[in-house]
Order: sequence, then C-alpha cells, then structure tokens
Amino acid sequence: MEKLSQEALALIFNEPIYALGKKKKETSEAEDNKGYLGENGKKVLILVSYPNALHLPTKELALLENILKALQMGLQDVAVVNLAKNKKTYQELEVEFQFEKLVLFNVNAFELGLKDVKVNLYELNLASGKQILSSDSLEKISADFNKKKALWAGLQRMFL
Repeated sequence: MEKLSQEALALIFNEPIYALGKKKKETSEAEDNKGYLGENGKKVLILVSYPNALHLPTKELALLENILKALQMGLQDVAVVNLAKNKKTYQELEVEFQFEKLVLFNVNAFELGLKDVKVNLYELNLASGKQILSSDSLEKISADFNKKKALWAGLQRMFL
C-alpha cells in the first residue's frame, strides 16, 4: 500500500487525527485549580454563579467573550470567578484580586458581603472606591434585548 502525502490526507480529513510534533494545549490541573478564568491584567473581576460548570457554560462564555471584545478586552484582562464553585466574600476577593472594577452576573451583592451598599441592577455603583455593575445572568441577557441594552449602557459608563 502506498503512503499518502500529508496534502492528500488534509484533503480527506477535515480534522487532524494525530499531528506529530504539535501538542494540543490542554488545561493543566494547576490552571483548573486556580479557581478562576482569565489573567486579571486590567484588574477587572467578573463574578458569576453556575453550579454545573467549572467556570461558565460554553454558550455563556462565548457571550462574555463577545462582550469583552466589544469593550476592546479579552479574558487576559479580567478574572472570572464562579462563586457557585469558589465561595468567597467581597473582602476575600478584594485581597486576592486587587480589582478596580467588579461586574456581577446574577450574583447578589448583599450575599457577597456588601451589606452597607445599595447595588442597583445596570447602574454604576461604588463600594470602597471600586466601581460595581450588577446585572442579570448571561442567559437572561442573551434572551432579552432590553437587558442587553441596559447592560451595554452600564458597561459603557464603567469602561468607555
């Protein structure tokens, strides 16, 4: 049997079966254990609550990445913490992430430990010198044009 060239195989198979010399980037156990997604380059903390996902479900992650892209940012600029998997108080998060801006997606500010601060949905709020924007869940936002509009207005006040 004759050997097929790599070009011929590329025409036959759309997806690589096995590529010599190339390693698929795998999420290391250390990355999964750090408890958040992203690199926090711009000191922006995003809090979500998804009991059935390590960080975010795929659809919601795609939406969040699109939101960040519209703000000319990416995951390297933020830290995304799933409080359903990584329960922390506001004070603990302040110490760990030293954030300047906080975005809450379906996270109750009072339960987080912001008992003395009134945090209104889609309005820019302040607590201990930090900007806070509270929002509905990413699922609700993706399904409701008015919520998208309200979120975008709040994000513009915060970032642009």
